[in-house]
Amino acid sequence: TDLSMRPIVIRNVVPVLQDYKGEVHVVCIKWGKKYGSEYVNKLGSSIRRNLKTRNFRLHCFTDDPDGIDEDTLIHSFDKYEKYIDDSIAWKGWWYKLLVLFHRELKHSLLVCSRIPCDVPSSSGEINAKAVRVVYIDLDTVITGPLDDIFSYAGEFGLLSTDNFENEAAVKGGYNSSMMIFDAGFGVEILDTVKKIGIGNVNSFVHRMDHWLEIMVENADFLQNIFPGQILEYRRDVTNNEVPPNGRIVNFPLHPKPNHLINKQWIKQNWR
Repeated sequence: TDLSMRPIVIRNVVPVLQDYKGEVHVVCIKWGKKYGSEYVNKLGSSIRRNLKTRNFRLHCFTDDPDGIDEDTLIHSFDKYEKYIDDSIAWKGWWYKLLVLFHRELKHSLLVCSRIPCDVPSSSGEINAKAVRVVYIDLDTVITGPLDDIFSYAGEFGLLSTDNFENEAAVKGGYNSSMMIFDAGFGVEILDTVKKIGIGNVNSFVHRMDHWLEIMVENADFLQNIFPGQILEYRRDVTNNEVPPNGRIVNFPLHPKPNHLINKQWIKQNWR
């Protein structure tokens, strides 16, 4: 068996999963017309209001930076699209895979974090730095303190489908609306797609999350580590009230936050 085809097995060797105290690089992806710049801006301002114990930088990978706040660090897809041979097949959620598990991700995040742009990706300065990534989907509303969740110190954490109304029938499945890991983790996830061919992968994988299930075993489920803090709108927000311990509300299908702009809890938190 080709070793590159074997899944990454998370060994759960980190004894304390809530002990990360360093700076985090929050990454979001805005592609196409589905989400406007206000989604990026409100995500950034929401994190600033709700993260008190560590520094963070917000990075947006996008094909259209117009309207995005100046303090958000903008990245083009151009550098990443050079890695692939069929850009049409990579649209949509596959951009998550292309960006987050690319070998150049650490370099991109650090260059935008004030390291001179002439520092090559192979330099010792780049390689020596641990870069903690918190990826968050744009259709997410922050409703409370993020310090607990951002302290996750495991190898790879994401969401469980058990807590999503539209996916609950798939027990133990992966949902990538939020992921936390060190930049450089999982480069095999992308390399293997490139080796097989995105067209071939699309023929037997319905979406990117299913590819993660194939390629990563024993990922940590963030809802289990931080119970009650990460919610799904249709399942958990009843009578338009967020449960007291809720910190993050996901909107995987319809409606989206902009459809609920007249709801008081949206007005209070999505700004």
